[in-house]
Amino acid sequence: MQCSQKSKLQDIAGDEVGFKQYWKYLTWKNARTVFEVRTNMLRSNANYGQNDEICYKCVKQKETTKHIFECEDSTDDKISRESYRDMIRKAGPRQDSARQSAEAIRNYMDERTKMKQIINRFG
Repeated sequence: MQCSQKSKLQDIAGDEVGFKQYWKYLTWKNARTVFEVRTNMLRSNANYGQNDEICYKCVKQKETTKHIFECEDSTDDKISRESYRDMIRKAGPRQDSARQSAEAIRNYMDERTKMKQIINRFG
């Protein structure tokens, strides 16, 4: 099966295999976050085959990696369709925006985890 048919790699299908430059100029945490975005591996149930998790911000759609960047209720300008397109570019994200986008995504995921804990605890 071609990688373009796999959900984890669909957005980067056709990329040249090899070392991406962002691993050189980003910290390990930021590079890992970029990699998770590029491969649809952010820690979201929808990314791992469980369709029960909806976006805690808009409460309308499954919370996939792509939806996080497209959610209408997102208030962080570093998490947008443009930043998503930048992160999945064939050459990897641009150096000037990669750090900010990666940190914004990590903050979003941390906030999301805290919200899930509150919801699970208090309903």
